Amino acid sequence: MSKLGEALKLRCVLIWIRLASQLLKILPNELIDTRSKSLGPAACTENHFVVDGERHVHIHILRAHGRRVKWPEWPANSRLRHGSRYPAKTLSWVLRLMKAFVTGAAGFIGSTLTDRLLDAGYPVMGYDNFSTGRAEFLAGARKSGRFDLCEGDLLNPAKLKTAMAGADVVFHLAANADVRHGPADTRKDLEQNTIGTANVLEAMKELGVRRIAFASTGSVYGEPDVFPTPEDAPFPVQTSLYAASKLAAEGLIAAYCEAFGMQSWIFRFVSILGERYTHGHVFDFYGQLMRHPETLQVLGNGKQRKSYLYVQDCMDAMLLALDRAGAKVNLFNLGTDEYCTVDDSIGWIAGRLGLDPARRYAGGERGWVGDSPFIFLDCSRIRALGWTPRLTIRQGVERTVAYLQENQWVLDTPSEAI
Repeated sequence: MSKLGEALKLRCVLIWIRLASQLLKILPNELIDTRSKSLGPAACTENHFVVDGERHVHIHILRAHGRRVKWPEWPANSRLRHGSRYPAKTLSWVLRLMKAFVTGAAGFIGSTLTDRLLDAGYPVMGYDNFSTGRAEFLAGARKSGRFDLCEGDLLNPAKLKTAMAGADVVFHLAANADVRHGPADTRKDLEQNTIGTANVLEAMKELGVRRIAFASTGSVYGEPDVFPTPEDAPFPVQTSLYAASKLAAEGLIAAYCEAFGMQSWIFRFVSILGERYTHGHVFDFYGQLMRHPETLQVLGNGKQRKSYLYVQDCMDAMLLALDRAGAKVNLFNLGTDEYCTVDDSIGWIAGRLGLDPARRYAGGERGWVGDSPFIFLDCSRIRALGWTPRLTIRQGVERTVAYLQENQWVLDTPSEAI
């Protein structure tokens, strides 16, 4: 084809795309099939498709060695998925939204992520067995026409695969997060964290889903010698069944990425605080003080040093990483550049409640078997992408207490499945 013919072809396509873009502004969401179809082939870079969540058409001309490439052939398959790889010489467009599959969607972090994705315009399929999740946390999501929910367990591979069908990216947050009681039921962490993750990955492989974001934990570092602890710190002996199960899940994810062309974002969280918080030291201390304001039982000696992160700051970091980090396996610590002692946190909680309880310490530098006396992560890698937490640890603790005060039902009402 002559240069003039190429120019005319390109101009016609651009005009057509402008018209399609204007049409999208007036079409209702329900007329756009976001599950199984796209209206054309998708432009891709080495790392991600040129897609956003606001129903815009994007034009992206890739360059090769600094030069604009010639008009290419359309990819043979116009049904493209995130993470797929196509020739670099591609000029094309996207007219669809990413569909997210969220495990643990009714939990503290999972429901918060679900709301954030829906607010950004993405369709979401939630998956939860309601062992710890709460239907109330999904009340807002269920009002959205872009949200669907499947009540199911990760240990049911057939149901999991059926629910995941049509997804473009998996946010895998479902897990047993009870570090303290792991030794009392030694199969719980193995089944819910490691085997559950293996089932998620196998469903992804069979369905052709190529991208996964995974909630791991800073506990995988055990009791390290380096503080703040970076992602590439030497790994010590594991100190909890919970952390060991999460580390095994990380290994499976990395291996599937290598074997099956997947892409992953693994996030090693510190403890997360904020609205919908239902598990952890603030929840436990608040509950104690509601029952007996004069005294507080404290595991350990109160000198344990911990780091915490506000849940919306956690969401900001995760979504930013998926947008800007493009390696095959992307690993990030998520936390603040500070830590506090358990006694510090008690002071903030009691101060918010106007109490001054007598503290009764169980003694020892660890609260339980597997409790790390010092957690402080180096978060420079995620900060280099442009992320900064909005709240300090103290602000996160106080906001969590405020939420519990305003939502007493969280303490009084057991979770109910939908």
